[in-house]
Amino acid sequence: MPVILYRLQPWPEVDRLVFDHVPAGFDLVPMARDASAKERHAKLSGADFLMGSWVTTTVKLTEDDFRAGRNLRLIQLMSAGYEHVDLGLAKQYGIPVAHFGGSNATVVAEHTILLILALYRHLFMLDANVRKGVWRAGEPDMHELRGKRVGLIGMGHIGRAVAERLRAFDAEVVQHGRHQPDALPLDDLLRTSDVVSLHVSLTSQTRGLIGARELALMKPTALLINTSRGPIVDQSALTQALEQGKIAGAGLDVLDPEPPAPDSPLLKLDNVIFTPHNAGSAQEVWPRVVATCFANIERVTRGEPPQHLALPLD
Repeated sequence: MPVILYRLQPWPEVDRLVFDHVPAGFDLVPMARDASAKERHAKLSGADFLMGSWVTTTVKLTEDDFRAGRNLRLIQLMSAGYEHVDLGLAKQYGIPVAHFGGSNATVVAEHTILLILALYRHLFMLDANVRKGVWRAGEPDMHELRGKRVGLIGMGHIGRAVAERLRAFDAEVVQHGRHQPDALPLDDLLRTSDVVSLHVSLTSQTRGLIGARELALMKPTALLINTSRGPIVDQSALTQALEQGKIAGAGLDVLDPEPPAPDSPLLKLDNVIFTPHNAGSAQEVWPRVVATCFANIERVTRGEPPQHLALPLD
C-alpha cells in the first residue's frame, strides 16, 4: 500500500479534512510540523509521497531529507508558493515537486478587490465614524472602481482571476508579466495605473521589485495592493512614499517581516489596510486544495505525470 507522509498543518480542521479524504488504498502517516531531523528521516525512508506545506516555516527540506526519502515519487505541496523548497535538490534526487495549482485563486482575487474597494470607500474610517456617532460629517473623498486603470503585475492563476473580476466592475485592466504578448513595460504600467496589484512569485528577480524608484513613478492618487509576498515591496520605501503622499494608499495582505514589529512605522499610517497573510483562506478553499493534492498523488500512482509541477523561479 503506497504511503503518504503528511506534514500536519497549523489548523486542526484542515488536518481533519485530510484524514477524512485519504483515497482508498493509501496509508496516511502524519508527521509533526516541528519533527526532528531524526524523525523526519525515519518516516521519509518508508514514504512514497510527501504532502504538506513549507510556505512560511522554520523547518525546510534539507539534502539529508531528500536522501532519506529515496523512494519518494512526488512532493505534493499544499500551497501555491514553493520558494522554500529547493527544486535543485529535488531534481538532483529525481523527485518531482507539485503545487496546488489555482485552488485558491478565486478567493485571493476576491480579497484583492476587497482591499481596493475598502481603500476607495474609506471603509474603516466610515465604520468608526458611525460607531462614534458621527453621521455624514467630515466625509473623506471617495471613489468608484468603474473606469479606473488597474495594473496587474503577474498573470498566473490569481492574476487572471483578478482581471476577470475587475472587468465586471468596468475597470480597465493592463498587465505586466512573463510570457504575456500584450504586456506593458513595468514603468509604463506604474506611471499610468490608478491601482497597481502584485501577483508574482518571490524570486531573486522580484525581490524588491517595487522600491523607491518604482513608487516615485506612480500617480499620487494611486493605490498599491500586495497579496503575493512581502519582500516583493521595499517596505521602508513604501512607508516613506505613503507618509509623503507620493501614493494615496496601500492594501497589504503580506509584509516583510511577518508578523510586523509592533513599532513598525507602517502600522501607524491611516492610509493602509492590513490583513494577516490570509487572502487565500476560506472555508471553501481547503476542500479544493485537499482534493487537488490527492488527485495528483493518485495520478502518479497510476503512472501518469503529475500536474501543477513547480518550475524554477529564477
